[in-house]
Amino acid sequence: MNPRQILATVLLLYGIHHTTIVQSAQKEVLPTSAAELIPLLENASGEDADLAYRINFAFRKNTQAESLPELRKAMRRWVDRSSGITLTFTLDCWNRLRVETDSELSTENVQMLIGLLTDPRYTSKTARQWVSENKKYWPCRLSYTVDSPETILALVDEHHLDLLLTKTSTPDAALRAGIIRIIGMRSVNEKTKTTAELQTLVRKHYQDPVADVREAVAYSLAMVRDCPAAELNEIFVAMLSDPSHAVRMNAIRSARRHPAIFSAQNASQMLTLSPQLTGSEQNELRSTLEVLTATESPSICDGLIKTGLAMQTDANDDTADRLIPIFAKAAQFATQNRVDQVAAQFCLEAQSDDSARQINALHAILTSGPRFSAKHQNQAAKHSLQIMQSRRNQGTHLATLAGSTAASLIKQVNPKEQAKFVAELTRMLQQSGTTRAALRVLAKIGSSAGTSAPTIKSLTQHKQDDVRLDATAALWTIAKDTETCLPILLNGLKSESTQARNTASDTLIATGGELTRFKPQVTELLNDAETTLPMLRILERIGVDAKPLTGAIEPLTKVDSQKTKYYATRALKAISG
Repeated sequence: MNPRQILATVLLLYGIHHTTIVQSAQKEVLPTSAAELIPLLENASGEDADLAYRINFAFRKNTQAESLPELRKAMRRWVDRSSGITLTFTLDCWNRLRVETDSELSTENVQMLIGLLTDPRYTSKTARQWVSENKKYWPCRLSYTVDSPETILALVDEHHLDLLLTKTSTPDAALRAGIIRIIGMRSVNEKTKTTAELQTLVRKHYQDPVADVREAVAYSLAMVRDCPAAELNEIFVAMLSDPSHAVRMNAIRSARRHPAIFSAQNASQMLTLSPQLTGSEQNELRSTLEVLTATESPSICDGLIKTGLAMQTDANDDTADRLIPIFAKAAQFATQNRVDQVAAQFCLEAQSDDSARQINALHAILTSGPRFSAKHQNQAAKHSLQIMQSRRNQGTHLATLAGSTAASLIKQVNPKEQAKFVAELTRMLQQSGTTRAALRVLAKIGSSAGTSAPTIKSLTQHKQDDVRLDATAALWTIAKDTETCLPILLNGLKSESTQARNTASDTLIATGGELTRFKPQVTELLNDAETTLPMLRILERIGVDAKPLTGAIEPLTKVDSQKTKYYATRALKAISG
């Protein structure tokens, strides 16, 4: 079976599957009139999840405004006798109808919703999960969310707030935790009373004997405002030391909202949690620590490096690898002594036989290399070139990354060392396995690589399109040799190699107004069906500097091809400024 047949088969199967799902959502078409719909709701079973799903789906698409109050009352009675996923759907329908009738939550409504927070009738399974398990249709859009007791109560009117707050003293730990989360969600809207009450709850419950309650407090810390920094720091420190893993993780997430309150010791405390975390949790920790390093505090950055280096002694390979990006961020603002320590570590990692560790190290060097001492910049550049030259790496992402890292470092070393690196790269041009990689590095170095220009110029006549265009692009960047480069670049638009065509296009855009000196060749390419559109896109990107070529573009606005006319019009508009 060829690829086209395989694609056709996949599309056919997808179409059958999609049709089946849609048909299941539309079976037994629901009545549209309120006179028929209300009796259906009144007699519906509290365990008929399929009907509740279809009613929910129908209400999202259409409801009858004149009958909304009656529908809402009937739906509320269905809510009262529902359980499980049926209750999930019916509660959402009831709230949707309440909102559409602009009805406030009554005291009785609020009490009902509070009761559902711990009612075993209310399932924790999400609507989307049930839909997936039962192969039902559900649009993949964020707007298709299903409200829960928590999300409804989070928007309760402030005069009902006391109904929530009284429950924070209940002996039911699950209810205490739920209410604290809701108050935290409410404070996002910056309601004055809610914000003040949240701070009171945090102070009162951050040492609650039940972990679920402390977890809710840790979650809500992100929403705390106007709390004295010293007091908030004390609470965070306690939660970061909490015996519950979930509490510590929520504290780590919430810490991103309060970076200014943390000391170097606090940041180091967070970092020491790293070995206990899973992959996704490690990413959460790294995000928080990046926020702390972004404060540009040398003491915090120094503390992270000092702690991390000590941890590496006993850390497993996975934890050690995850510390490298944190070191890289911290090295941007740490003191030079600490920068030198991580620079030595990165250079060591770059010499590893493990390609994953090399990639990690190279990314770190790219991030923090500008802070390295001259000694470490030289060492890191040498290691990067060695990785690029390695036979096993040639043509891989690792070689490309090594080249980018080398170029970044070589641009920063002193002229004498720079000349040595350019000479080494020039020698690499003559080795078939590293020719293109060396061309890209020299192009990134730019005019400082001028001594390599003669060798690069010889490569502009190479028989392989990719090499010839890479060489021409490098020569233009380094020497701005218009007479040599432009004809080759223009001809490169006809190459059979996609990469060569892209290189030619990108470099022609970079030449700007120089392109107008080659009007005959440009006109020829504009009139060649194979190169018309690429040439128009290039001229559009060049903009006003391509104005002398207006006359060659104007006839293309009158051709039969709608696509050509469209791009010709865009190009003229860009050129006219």
